[in-house]
Amino acid sequence: SGIFVWRVGDFLDEGRAHTPEVAPALASHGTAIADFFAHVQSVSVDVGVMERSSRVLVIPGDFGWDDVGVWGALRRVRQRDVLGNAMSGDAFAVASGNNVVHAEAGTVVLYGVNDLVVITHDGLTVVTTVDKSAELKALLEQLPARVREHE
Repeated sequence: SGIFVWRVGDFLDEGRAHTPEVAPALASHGTAIADFFAHVQSVSVDVGVMERSSRVLVIPGDFGWDDVGVWGALRRVRQRDVLGNAMSGDAFAVASGNNVVHAEAGTVVLYGVNDLVVITHDGLTVVTTVDKSAELKALLEQLPARVREHE
């Protein structure tokens, strides 16, 4: 994995110096984040700064790491109950196993279900299977804008 550590000012200086895709938007949009992202050309940090800057240092690390890239992966990094449920927030599982629950709002009760991912946040609830949790981007693309942009 690549874990980046930098001081904000140094990173912005390197971004201005080495990313013509981003530098004009940095100069013209300042702290207006929405305007910045609406006008910036896409370039990864790897290409834009890490490959172009001479101020990069690579240090090997010897520590545990899990790239938790999908909701279902939380079963690997969160504490699980005796039936394998990994739950945070106000959540209860009865006769249910191997589920992931992330309840930021309200109470989630699972009964007789297995291998589900349930996410609640600010009035929005998403329920899918652990297997399908890697496909949430595809799901979001199919939803109406008012749901997709829900915060």
